[in-house]
Amino acid sequence: ATDFVYIKDSGMGIGGTPDENLHVISTGRTSLKLQGVATSDGVVSDIQFFNSTDSVAAINVNRVSNNDQADMVFMTQPNGGSVTERMRIDSVGNIGVGTASPTSPASVGKFLNIADAGSAGIVLEDTNAGDWEMYNASGVLYFEDRGNSALALTLKNDKSATFGGKVKIDQDANDFALEIDSENTTANAIIVECDALTSNGIARFYSNSSDTTSRGLVQIVNNHASATGAVPLKIEQNSTTVVGDFQNTNASGYGLKIQATGGTASQYIATFNDKDDNVKARVYGDGRITSFNSSGAVFRLESTNTNITGAELVGKLEAYISDASGNLPGVAGSIDWTTSGSIDGGSTKGTNLTFKNYL
Repeated sequence: ATDFVYIKDSGMGIGGTPDENLHVISTGRTSLKLQGVATSDGVVSDIQFFNSTDSVAAINVNRVSNNDQADMVFMTQPNGGSVTERMRIDSVGNIGVGTASPTSPASVGKFLNIADAGSAGIVLEDTNAGDWEMYNASGVLYFEDRGNSALALTLKNDKSATFGGKVKIDQDANDFALEIDSENTTANAIIVECDALTSNGIARFYSNSSDTTSRGLVQIVNNHASATGAVPLKIEQNSTTVVGDFQNTNASGYGLKIQATGGTASQYIATFNDKDDNVKARVYGDGRITSFNSSGAVFRLESTNTNITGAELVGKLEAYISDASGNLPGVAGSIDWTTSGSIDGGSTKGTNLTFKNYL
């Protein structure tokens, strides 16, 4: 007969001479089987670790709900404490750290659930570079450069995000680099703030493309035909400087172009309002310019040319003078754009209009 169990000094060998306290030796696969019986939820099998007579750690296999279903629990003991669960792998593969119930959302197959009464987090360490921390404190998720204690990103439970530095979006595909879809009916979708700006602008839109087609560097579109009260672009300024400064450093270009592609030529394409939102002037698609006071239209300039471009600036300019209700009684007079002179308003206003040539 062949000996199967060997006792040597303080060691026991199974299948051969032992080198440790317990040594299992096999010429094929070596297996350790712990078999218990539990018909209700609780520990089926466990391995306990002791330092002398003091317990320090344990690994438990617990029955959960069914006889063929179990969780594996890893436990350690702190100084002066007791053996306490630290990590659990449940029967479906979810991993919990600090929680005995590592649940996963319905859309996630396997999940890592980390729980702590203070700040639950993980450290991602690169041994050749720096470390990163990701942790949840008071419902706020932080991403931090651990070596420099530099906060890079904060995510709040109201779905807002705060970046601690420069944000760069590198898009190579023929698609949006950034898309913001806001369903809020009262709040702004984008707010750009700069509290310590001493030079340059708050926002810059830059293109280095040689494309010659007519497309905007910045496009602001309101595509809802019934949104008559919506303003696609609104610029507010709370200082004594100008609200908008449109400059084109190319001599062949122009600084500002306003084009209305819908409606008719008789509709206005731009209005100029005072601080109380009262209309003070309008520019129409057919070239007319009308100014207003509190009683209505008081002055209107109109060109006999359909388009006022290039050489057509040398044309005929007609002046209309309205009554107090804004009615236009007719042509008060006309003057050649290239000369200086005056137009008598006659009985309509009883005053003269003087036009000077600035061309």
